[in-house]
Amino acid sequence: RKTFIGPSKVASDTYDWTQILPPTGPVLRGPGSSAGTDQPDRDELWLYYTGIKYRAPPKSAKNSGAVCLAVLRRDGFISLDAAARQGVLLTQPFTVSAARLFVNVDAPDGELRVEALDKNGKVLAASAPIKGDLLRKLVTWKTGNLAALKGKTTRLRFALRNAQFYSYWLE
Repeated sequence: RKTFIGPSKVASDTYDWTQILPPTGPVLRGPGSSAGTDQPDRDELWLYYTGIKYRAPPKSAKNSGAVCLAVLRRDGFISLDAAARQGVLLTQPFTVSAARLFVNVDAPDGELRVEALDKNGKVLAASAPIKGDLLRKLVTWKTGNLAALKGKTTRLRFALRNAQFYSYWLE
């Protein structure tokens, strides 16, 4: 993977080309969990870090460090990726505790599909295809639905093609 927070090019006039002091923790920016919206431009993690121009600044050096900002999509630290060949993720069995399923997926040229399975692998619900760069996409169901499975043990099967799958959660 590409470095997320790395030094700028040597000899540039930026603050973070010799030393980077890590952030203490991310700040969540955007509408948060305003469920059901598909706003691909907001839920972000802002990571403030310190960048320093010199390893040992000369005494005459002024303006040698600054607070810098790196921005990452929410849950964007890692993703499960699939190219043209489909990839599949199968969860461990769990008891359904909510009626709605949300996903964070980047699939502008691909898609994600979700199936809810019983303990024997029978499909109880199947989603409509999910396409686009979506941070908080409410899964809509073509057949069945998650609300009918509340309190029951199930597994979720996520199938993706030409997509990056970041996270899912129930509400």
